[in-house]
Amino acid sequence: MILSAHFFEKHWPRQELNGLATREINGEKVILPVWHEVGFAEVRGYSVTLADRIAVQTKDGLAHVVEKITEVVK
Repeated sequence: MILSAHFFEKHWPRQELNGLATREINGEKVILPVWHEVGFAEVRGYSVTLADRIAVQTKDGLAHVVEKITEVVK
């Protein structure tokens, strides 16, 4: 899930997030937050739960983001 200022501005992303969170109730991890041009304060203001998750940041470079996503998917 790409978290950005635009993501936080819209209503439908919250519905999408709620749907994914429901899938995780059964222990299946499906959300890997990717922070794009936002920091902890912005993410926490939107969702404390998302702020507490391990996330990757696009400022670390695309190769790093791809590497972390690949690790989780395997």
